[in-house]
Amino acid sequence: MYNNMGDIPERWQGFSNEEIAIAKYLEALGQQVAKNLQEGALGAGRQGDAFVNGVLTEFKTLDSGATENTIKNRVNKSIKGMGQAREIIIDARHSCLDENTARNGTFKALGIGRGKIDGITVIGDGFFFRYQPKLIDIYG
Repeated sequence: MYNNMGDIPERWQGFSNEEIAIAKYLEALGQQVAKNLQEGALGAGRQGDAFVNGVLTEFKTLDSGATENTIKNRVNKSIKGMGQAREIIIDARHSCLDENTARNGTFKALGIGRGKIDGITVIGDGFFFRYQPKLIDIYG
């Protein structure tokens, strides 16, 4: 689809190679992805890398050798940084994580991110899933 950096859509200008890989994957699924131009802007507040279907989203990519704790740590770092979006997409392709290990790491991340994130999506080699923190109705 896009063979080199010159072929990327204008809405992706400013993405890293890793972010472009995530954007390509998501758009192949029919999602609309655009670079967040406010990311890193002084005084812009909590920002993320992109808008996915209009939702501010942070992209994370895992390196080879990642573990379930890597997912938890990446999410924790995003939360502590206070400059990240509440929706996180993690690209675990090429990290050697299997689906079960990725799910375990996501559950750990949801535990520490309670109230600070809206959802975590993980793209893996042969799997794709999304979890949201479970909201508990204390009045119900």
